[in-house]
Amino acid sequence: MAQSPANGLIGGVVVLGNAVLINVTEMRVGEQEIHCLVQGKRKQNLKWKPPKFPFYKLNTDSAHNNSKSGIGDLIRNANAEWVIGFATSITAESPTTAETYALMQGLQLALDRNLLPLEVEVDSRDSLRLLTSTKDIPNNLISDCRYLLDRLGKPIVMHAYREQNGVADKLAKEGCNFELQSMVHIFDDSPVLARSLFEREKSVVQEPVLDNDWPNSSVTIL
Repeated sequence: MAQSPANGLIGGVVVLGNAVLINVTEMRVGEQEIHCLVQGKRKQNLKWKPPKFPFYKLNTDSAHNNSKSGIGDLIRNANAEWVIGFATSITAESPTTAETYALMQGLQLALDRNLLPLEVEVDSRDSLRLLTSTKDIPNNLISDCRYLLDRLGKPIVMHAYREQNGVADKLAKEGCNFELQSMVHIFDDSPVLARSLFEREKSVVQEPVLDNDWPNSSVTIL
């Protein structure tokens, strides 16, 4: 809380904020005037969540090493099982371009494998902002992504924090190790470089379902 006290007949001013959601830092207080820095709090215990049955979920990411970028995506099902993933290296003029290229490649992979219905998570707010903008953006990658989204039934594209996108991040970093213009490396199962994290995420997201949501052990988890 930040406050400016009353002065004679002039009432005071108080800034109230939900301490659970934001931090309010008092910068300067004057007569009937309060300057504060308001910052949203980062959510705690962030983790990847599986989609609801019968959806698939696509996670995309990019990584950067000097002049080379790597991209990596994976698609999982409602059981948090690995369906398919890939990694490759590209040249990109900016991190946002690399992130958008990763999204395009992931959408194309989902379309080619008919992995529908689909949910999508990206950790680039800039790519998401461009993708959802109502303005006419002269960007071929964004146009390609919008076209593929239409072909896929216009799935929801959501933002994911870094902690929720760890497996895709590992794939993207592996992409940086490949030669430029090399073939796209397809993974039909979780590769060794990401297996530990993948299995940990899989076990964590399934535990609440087994322990709480479905007390009858004979029920099939979807």
